[in-house]
Amino acid sequence: MLHKLLHQGIKLFQKVSISTLDLEFRVSCRLIARSESDSLFAAAAVGMEYLDNNDSLLGETRIVYATAGCNWQNSPTLHLIRVPDTVNWYDYHIYISSELDSLPGIQRSEIKSIKVTLLGFVSGNS
Repeated sequence: MLHKLLHQGIKLFQKVSISTLDLEFRVSCRLIARSESDSLFAAAAVGMEYLDNNDSLLGETRIVYATAGCNWQNSPTLHLIRVPDTVNWYDYHIYISSELDSLPGIQRSEIKSIKVTLLGFVSGNS
């Protein structure tokens, strides 16, 4: 599904119901984000959103590249894995059960599905 995020960005996603957290997520990606204004930041991410029975967001993991000024921060429900550059392709292997150790704000037993996302985002004062 493709979802427009108001005027700020766009998200492409696929939701997958799960019966176990003993899963591995693999992705090869090269992320690029550019902003033409110092008052805006841009970000590109591949992510996993952890959802409950009602499709409510419990937390997420993002593999991200962002320009200066990005205000995204790690928290008990958000784990950011920073991409070192926009030149190279990188392979990521994330074991979901282990990754959830980085997200202490999520109750593992509540996770019923995972939404895999591709996100392009721009924010700031235009």
